[in-house]
Amino acid sequence: MLGTPQMEGAINRAPTVAMVTLGEVVRTFKAAATIRIRREADPGFAWQRNYYEHVLRGDDALARARRYVADNPARWVDDPERPR
Repeated sequence: MLGTPQMEGAINRAPTVAMVTLGEVVRTFKAAATIRIRREADPGFAWQRNYYEHVLRGDDALARARRYVADNPARWVDDPERPR
């Protein structure tokens, strides 16, 4: 019943919000993507171990990161970790 000590305590408490870490976001994305890629394209698909995170601070850092992402596929042939 409203007005009981138990209910008044519940009403006065702020709702809790679960914080999600970057690692949890990446893990969830990779799990979903792996299932889809293995089902639709490559049953032997596997991710490179780990990932690199870096905070982009400013326009110059953002431009370098965009250039890296755009240019990276061309360097795949020379990557020593590329499966042969």
